[in-house]
Amino acid sequence: MEKKKYLLLLVRKHSGEVDWILPVIYKLKSRFKLITIFDDIKSYNSLKSNKKLFSLWKAISYKSLILKNKSNILLRLFYRLFSSLKIFKKLEKKILDRIYNINKILNKINIKLDLIAICFLTYNNYSYFPEYIKKKKSKVLVVRYPEATTPLHYDFQLPKNYRPYSKLYADIAIFSKRFEPKVIYENHDFINKKIIYSGYPRYESWWIKKMIDKNIKEKKIFKVFIATRSLNEARYNGKEAFEKNSDIYITKSIMKIIMSLKNSHAIFKPHPNVKNKYYLHDILKSYPKNKWSINSDHVLNLANQADICISIFTSACLDCLALNKPTVEFIKFKFPIQQTVLKKNSKEIMSIFSYFNIIKSIKTPKELVKFIYFYYQNK
Repeated sequence: MEKKKYLLLLVRKHSGEVDWILPVIYKLKSRFKLITIFDDIKSYNSLKSNKKLFSLWKAISYKSLILKNKSNILLRLFYRLFSSLKIFKKLEKKILDRIYNINKILNKINIKLDLIAICFLTYNNYSYFPEYIKKKKSKVLVVRYPEATTPLHYDFQLPKNYRPYSKLYADIAIFSKRFEPKVIYENHDFINKKIIYSGYPRYESWWIKKMIDKNIKEKKIFKVFIATRSLNEARYNGKEAFEKNSDIYITKSIMKIIMSLKNSHAIFKPHPNVKNKYYLHDILKSYPKNKWSINSDHVLNLANQADICISIFTSACLDCLALNKPTVEFIKFKFPIQQTVLKKNSKEIMSIFSYFNIIKSIKTPKELVKFIYFYYQNK
């Protein structure tokens, strides 16, 4: 009997990379065993803190490995030096081969490269692993996929200091929408790439059923779910993307309303790619502990517990809408940034979500009060 081959998943930074592709991997689990390599302990812990997603990943995980941050430090320093000089290309390649020796890494978990059939990684994973794997085993399919479910606008522009995705190797490129390849890739990059349009696998009904716990909502408590991101950390072309103390303003605006409502509770979900869990705690610690919680579990599972949802400029709003939860976006932009659109007539800056009429955007606490009170009074 032929041995079952392996599917290799490379995780660079956070749980969102697993979140997008895991439904696809579940469809392939009868044919392949899942091997996961995490860039560091932070990327693993990001997944582990997302309890529902972690349990689904663990259920089909055959083997996994966490790479050490401090491994090959000397080689990495040499590589940076030689790559900056741009005159030792052959030596650069030899150093990269040493750093990204996948055979050596897989040997630690007793896996042979010959049995790897597919390698999955996101567009923003700049690892040399794909090139090394293809050099050693050309039949491996390297598949790139999006990190998030954020819809792109056809006028979307990458920041000037952002490394173009077009330089990244892939055999197959997965996109949600048909115009997205032209936004991310240059024309010459379509050569030797197969493009697959997938929609959003995580919003298929069979997967949503796996992601949510049943019968967990406390009927007497009015719950507001808030999908956050750290606005204070947000940068665009080296500048602060939002007004100073935007995190404090938004969080306190929400909590002021929660404090005015009996039997109410706010669930704050930190963004997986930032450190706002700590900022949130610093802001919220002055409020009674029974009025708020910070939870890193999956958005679908947390939103399912809530009566209404608030999105702070994040694609998590799509998860809330997939559950048919009343959802608004609470945000005000300082100037046009990535994932926003400037309306030419009104000069209004809109998030990509409100521009496509996916979600209503509100900008003032007064509007927020009206939204929350309506559903509180009609719960």
